[in-house]
Amino acid sequence: MSIKRENRFIDRDSLEILSNPCRWRIISPLHDAMGREKVPGDKAFARWVERHHHSHPFYEVMMAVTGTSLYGIGRTIFRCRPGTMALIPPNQPHASIYTPADNHLFHVWVSFITPQEAFAQFIMVEHGRLRWLHDERSLISVDAPGRLLHILDSLDSAGSPAKSGQARLLQHAFFAELIHLVIESGYQPSGMIDREMMPQKKIELVCTGLREEGGLNTTLTATAAAAGYSPSHFARLFRRVTGHTFHEHIDACRLEQAKKMMNGNMPHKVIAGLLGFASTSTFSRWLGKYRKALGSI
Repeated sequence: MSIKRENRFIDRDSLEILSNPCRWRIISPLHDAMGREKVPGDKAFARWVERHHHSHPFYEVMMAVTGTSLYGIGRTIFRCRPGTMALIPPNQPHASIYTPADNHLFHVWVSFITPQEAFAQFIMVEHGRLRWLHDERSLISVDAPGRLLHILDSLDSAGSPAKSGQARLLQHAFFAELIHLVIESGYQPSGMIDREMMPQKKIELVCTGLREEGGLNTTLTATAAAAGYSPSHFARLFRRVTGHTFHEHIDACRLEQAKKMMNGNMPHKVIAGLLGFASTSTFSRWLGKYRKALGSI
């Protein structure tokens, strides 16, 4: 006799929204023609987003499950209703917090820290305040949707209008794969991941992602938010797990990038720009702190 299981994370009404493509409204700055709803005239919210935004070097997805709110990605303001699926590309500025007017919301956020693994967060929002749910299942494998994102990146960089139909299909396939993984995570036994080991697993995944990106275009605040922690708690956790601070790790990743570029005889002016330094002199002073690590370079 089979036993019907209930999803531990998502109720039946929410499952119907997430699993029904007819309910989806895909918002994607990658391809302007794909279902983006603009909210004209909301200058006050646009100004609020300008004051409260961040960006990071990884893809992020927001799925609106219950409630209605505004959200901003870049210069685009749109209305999130149940079924809104927003795909946020790397380094794309977007709203970093909810407004006090945001109430009775249930959103799912997925942060692709590496192409293979992601943080999944189930968030309830009450008057702008967040409550994180189900931390013990916050790591999911995203191999299949990660590969689809790579293909979408290639289509976007090609810039061919003729590929918009293919991109539309790929985006729907991406969300279908990702939503399947998110829903399935709610059917896994709660003991599958040791909750005491979860913080260490998260920090290890963050470190892997930072190394792959060379420590570029990321901040403590944005990375902490993706991991589901406050900046102060994340900073303490990072140091406890790794033995050094978040910013020391960023510097180590950037140093590796700098060494590779200098081994390729790239001019310092170009390297400084690629690594995010304001000037060549700022880059040179930063390098001066790492003479021993640079060796003969």
